[in-house]
Amino acid sequence: MLTSPPELFRRAQALKDSGASFVIATVIRVRGSASAKTGSKALFDAQGTNLYGYIGGGCAESHVSQEACEALQEKRPRIVEIDLDDEVFGLMPCGGVMDVYLEPHFSSPVLSLPNFGSWNQAAAQFLKELGFQSESAVGPVQPLQSWRELFLQLAAALATWKGYPLEPLRNTKGSGPAPLPALPSRPSSLCVFGQTRITEEFSRLLPFLDWRAQVFRNSPLDMDLPHLQVCELPLDVEALAIPRGAWVVIASHHKQDAAIAEHALRAGASYVALVASEKRSRLIVEDLLERQLPPDLLHCFCAPAGLNMPTDTPLQIAFSILCEILWAQNLASDSPAMLYEG
Repeated sequence: MLTSPPELFRRAQALKDSGASFVIATVIRVRGSASAKTGSKALFDAQGTNLYGYIGGGCAESHVSQEACEALQEKRPRIVEIDLDDEVFGLMPCGGVMDVYLEPHFSSPVLSLPNFGSWNQAAAQFLKELGFQSESAVGPVQPLQSWRELFLQLAAALATWKGYPLEPLRNTKGSGPAPLPALPSRPSSLCVFGQTRITEEFSRLLPFLDWRAQVFRNSPLDMDLPHLQVCELPLDVEALAIPRGAWVVIASHHKQDAAIAEHALRAGASYVALVASEKRSRLIVEDLLERQLPPDLLHCFCAPAGLNMPTDTPLQIAFSILCEILWAQNLASDSPAMLYEG
């Protein structure tokens, strides 16, 4: 059984730490005769030089080198087919056919933040977890009083990084144009459903805000959550005790999602967020209407969940949902949203 050499990953991490771009090439399929095997890996720098590893002889390496540079330029992974029976590679055919997956890696994007004084280190550390770097904070101190304020500042910075408008995704997609419901400053009851990394990350963020939640899943979480409920699937949805005014986050990607959302909305939940694609969100809304759910209850249904900001990782998705809740809390407060316009 072929295993990936640890040295390749050590060198890749060194490149990442230095801020360099690189590509990891992995042979994912071989047909016919080829010197590289399925699972073979190689590390290419931004100039297409093979720094470590082996994915075939000179014919294959030359082709992969060129494709690796193009993948970095496009900033997108790709799968390339290398036909070693094609005489274009040399004076005579070399062998079989290989499919190679090219995974480009880039230095973390840099975000500029104002000077938060004693909160600068916390902001930089959390941005790092989200996959970003922060520039040294300069200028007069803009004091923060809580993690809530810091999260809203970071949300605004992430949204403006790619020019996104800082607004709920559902304003233009998914469940329709209804505005966010105005939420109180603290949840009377917060229910989280799902056996996914998103629910784990969302649960990990809650203590920052001193919020507690009931987390419904079918295996324990490795964290101190006194209200964690380990449940068998499928859930007895009708037996779920969801109090009126509850906040509900559904990130299970399960066939019971629509039933949980319906039950929560009929129970009087003030916020129900569904982690789903735009297409699935629309289908869930259609399903809810077919279940004779009163349309006016949909104003509490946020699908897809989360603010409109770059979200590729479970932590980023969880953070965008949390910030959507914080945004809705601002709608219910007397003070305007505290958002950094960078």
